[in-house]
Amino acid sequence: ANAITKKFGLVNSSAFTQHVSDITDASDQVQPSSSIQKVSIPSEEVIIEELKILHRSFTSLAKDIRCKLEELVKSGKYSFHDIAAYIEEAQVGIGGLTKLNTTDELFEVIRPHIDYLDCELLETIVEEFLHDDDITQEVKAHIDKVKVFKCTTPIKILQNKLQQYA
Repeated sequence: ANAITKKFGLVNSSAFTQHVSDITDASDQVQPSSSIQKVSIPSEEVIIEELKILHRSFTSLAKDIRCKLEELVKSGKYSFHDIAAYIEEAQVGIGGLTKLNTTDELFEVIRPHIDYLDCELLETIVEEFLHDDDITQEVKAHIDKVKVFKCTTPIKILQNKLQQYA
């Protein structure tokens, strides 16, 4: 696989694969309108730069969430077991989390289920455990950026660009 897909965590990312599949299915159902307007298609460089920005934002966000969860466990507000059990229940397909011992191990296991284009699981964790306005706002801002990116980047073109690097 190309360095770009590796850099952005697209290789072996079930979250990304599902994301592309969902978007492809939805875009195949769109019916052309009689008043089609010419759309400005972003260049490959612009798309890659936007992906880099989203990736950096996501990486920072995931780090902050991991640190806050670790603080909550150390302070005794929540047990690691309670957090792990909640994530097992919230995310179908992830098991064995309660057998882990650290937040780092937890994030290693959930990593294939999250990425910078789909951080719904992180949003769920923040809503349940981190009652921190700053992180909540960061998550919402990231999700808003992703939504804008998805709306402004023709998905078929994005999918083709990403598959070229796979």
